[in-house]
Amino acid sequence: GKSIDENRYGFLPMELHQILNQNMKCHIRQKFFDKNSECFLAFGIKQYGRYSFLNSIASAIEFPDSDGKNMLKELIDELIKTPGAFEKLEGGSIKREFKKIEEYIKFLENPQNPSITHNYVGDLVSRFGKKLLNLKINGFNIIIFKELNEKVSINCPRNLGELKDITEDLSNPNRKTIILIKNEKIEQYFPIFFVRTDDSRSSEPLNIRTFEINNI
Repeated sequence: GKSIDENRYGFLPMELHQILNQNMKCHIRQKFFDKNSECFLAFGIKQYGRYSFLNSIASAIEFPDSDGKNMLKELIDELIKTPGAFEKLEGGSIKREFKKIEEYIKFLENPQNPSITHNYVGDLVSRFGKKLLNLKINGFNIIIFKELNEKVSINCPRNLGELKDITEDLSNPNRKTIILIKNEKIEQYFPIFFVRTDDSRSSEPLNIRTFEINNI
């Protein structure tokens, strides 16, 4: 249930660690990785204000300065320029809640409003991340694990229409996938990276931030 300092790695909850890191060598001692280590780890990001989810995505796609607030501005611009996209967000649930695109944008831009969770911008990020990553494919997948008191669950879609879309997207081997974990107790998100070292101990190992679903 603890946070992770910015630019530091942290172990996953044991339940998730045993699933993702099965048969892997994952050894860290005094902030150094042992040689020839490889494992999935959570990565500490900027946890300011209401942008934890967006900062996690920004870190995973290596958006400049891992700045989720600036990334959001670009996503909103793409949404405005794309006819019919607002009506489709989160299987239509965003339109049902906010009625008009202007109200949705006001909610996202108003610093007095609650934290911008995946429920509000997950689909927005997934659809228009293509523009941020300069990908030829349509967006990318986002898998979110939720942890509370060491118990882990996987995020479920808000409605069945979205579930159908997600199932189709996950079956597309060409789409990139980002993995996050959300600490429900402290309401913070962290990206999960795959970390690997060579045959020498290193404080700066290679990290892989986006994945192909068939290789996870």
